[in-house]
Amino acid sequence: MNQSEVTCEIKETAAYITIHRPEVLNALSLKVAEEIADAVRQCDKREDVQCIVISGEGEKAFAAGADIEELKNKKSQEMMEPGGMQEIFTAIYQCRKPTIAKVKGYALGGGFELALACDIRIAAENAKFGFPELNLAILPGAGGTQRLTKVAGEGRALYLCLTGEIVNAQTALEWGIVSELHPLESIEDRVKKLTEKISSKGPLAAELTKLAVKQGEGAQGLLIEKMAQAVLFETKDKQEGIEAFLEKRKAVFQGH
Repeated sequence: MNQSEVTCEIKETAAYITIHRPEVLNALSLKVAEEIADAVRQCDKREDVQCIVISGEGEKAFAAGADIEELKNKKSQEMMEPGGMQEIFTAIYQCRKPTIAKVKGYALGGGFELALACDIRIAAENAKFGFPELNLAILPGAGGTQRLTKVAGEGRALYLCLTGEIVNAQTALEWGIVSELHPLESIEDRVKKLTEKISSKGPLAAELTKLAVKQGEGAQGLLIEKMAQAVLFETKDKQEGIEAFLEKRKAVFQGH
């Protein structure tokens, strides 16, 4: 991994993956996106990591879209080949461990899609979100049309995609795009506390909850939920959680 552009630091039970391209507002080249996904995969395998945070260096941008120079010479056939941005962000979306996008400044185009690939989005007050792709006569092609629709609804997804309008953090909060909004000076502390809260839960329960929410819908979703619950009721963590509750102590989960 090119440590100058993407770094991964483990602090307590959380992994912090950071994009270091502030000179181009943390724009996402295919290589950088691959490095982010690779870091996520590595963290997903680690037993000491319970939560993953993705962010961009500085206060101006989480990630201000794809690398336009890289897009300039791409052809139609390349868009259909495996291993592109859509597959990369899907790999992040399917990570077993909870993921948080810590968004400061711009999250546009591919940067917005990266944030949407995370489970939870925590925004600073200066955060801005948008899909300007139609200005280039292309569309959000790395999962954006689908994931934005899921979190904000079809009408708002179409509005943002078709107009290319950039919305501020308050609007994003009202539309359900982000879960929380905080001043720049306090977002770091809030994200740290959130990782601690998530890490205190049963790891396997968190993984199966993600599976039920993301892979299931309607009757299929209810079946996945029922099967996941049956699996969890056979775990030592379930027994520990109940005993800790009854004994009024903090549970110590092992992930099995």
